[in-house]
Amino acid sequence: MSAVIQDPSRDKREQERQALFRQRFVEQSPWWYRGEYHLAFMLIVTFGTIAYCWMHIDNSTWWEWLLIIPFALFGNWAEWAAHRYILHRPVPGLEMIYKRHCTVHHQFSRITIWATKATSIGGPCCSRRLRRSVSSWCRSRQPLRSAT
Repeated sequence: MSAVIQDPSRDKREQERQALFRQRFVEQSPWWYRGEYHLAFMLIVTFGTIAYCWMHIDNSTWWEWLLIIPFALFGNWAEWAAHRYILHRPVPGLEMIYKRHCTVHHQFSRITIWATKATSIGGPCCSRRLRRSVSSWCRSRQPLRSAT
């Protein structure tokens, strides 16, 4: 399989568009929202749950400890499956989750450039159906244009 080399000017345009998107996203976020607080909350809930469960362990056997492995694997699989099958393709009744993820998360993170390149070589991330759906949804929003 040969590598696809993307035009450097296209990369530059993509990076500029992504920077503009990030700037607008931060400006339009509520004043009280901070990513650090979001992360801290999630970590407190996660580690708090682990601590609560740990404190309630009593007289466990070795095979009960071994149950941690399949539960961790199942949890990891569930996270992956939800991401792949709900966040990366439209599911009836959950279209808004799909659109929000693909237009915000993939624009805000650096994966956008990878997705563009992966799609050009038939990668799994953003299919033609996804691009059409997201494109039409984006057209209904205010277009992102640089201030130049």
